[in-house]
Amino acid sequence: MYLTEMSPTLYASLSSEYDNELSYPEDVTDGWHLVTMTLRKHAQKLADILDRLDAAKVVQDMSFPGADLHPLKGSMKDLWAVRVSGNWRITFSFHEGNAYVIDYVDYY
Repeated sequence: MYLTEMSPTLYASLSSEYDNELSYPEDVTDGWHLVTMTLRKHAQKLADILDRLDAAKVVQDMSFPGADLHPLKGSMKDLWAVRVSGNWRITFSFHEGNAYVIDYVDYY
């Protein structure tokens, strides 16, 4: 099992280099600060979910307590989601024992 196509936002949130090099321009908007704070707040849970996703052999392996594993609908019908916190979800596709197109989204 391996992870592929991880979104740059999710990758950056888990990268220690990102935190060490993070700087804010003086004109940064409050929205940027909110997203950055959310990423840091969820970093451990994101890492735990990605570990589980890496170990999963079938998509049902992601159905752990509190995950709220569910298939998405509409234009995202080929994706699954698990809950991180509040409205935040990890979305991914799962084929032949591998996770693809992994993203960290607030989709509500």
